[in-house]
Amino acid sequence: MTLLFPLGLAALAAWLLPLLIHLARRHPYTPLDFAALRWLRAQIRPRQRIRFDDWPLLLVRLLLLAALAMLLARPALVGPAPVPTAWTVVAPGLDATALRGTAEAGNWHWLAPGFPAIDHPPPASSASLPSLLRELDAQLPAGTALTVHVPDPLPGLDGVRLQLSREVTWRPQPIPATPQP
Repeated sequence: MTLLFPLGLAALAAWLLPLLIHLARRHPYTPLDFAALRWLRAQIRPRQRIRFDDWPLLLVRLLLLAALAMLLARPALVGPAPVPTAWTVVAPGLDATALRGTAEAGNWHWLAPGFPAIDHPPPASSASLPSLLRELDAQLPAGTALTVHVPDPLPGLDGVRLQLSREVTWRPQPIPATPQP
């Protein structure tokens, strides 16, 4: 459990208030002077112990203040952070099975709208690869490693350097030559 506002626990210092009110609320015994007392010597009276009357009422007041202090501190229950798994994306038009090789583990996806799994047939996409990379970068949790297989001259660059929020391992692949008739 973490506290979003730990300074709220300073409200626990308010516990002194009901204690002081409880002690001040006691009925003091006032001595009654009468004539025969003047002949007696004043004796030192033993100190009285601090005694709490109505201790269940005092306990309820203190518990209410403790609950208020916890509400001010705003506790939040958080579990362990999920371990981000590495993502590998392949641009359509590249041979994903050859790139994947024997590496069966990991999240392999096409660099296409919706980022389908590599097990599906390669999508025919006319979307800009840099735009898809920016979208994927925004969707992935922080700390997730990203490996990108793209054609060697990356098509669709818009003249602006591609800036992503994470380290990217680039794997440029030569475009397979298509025979011309």
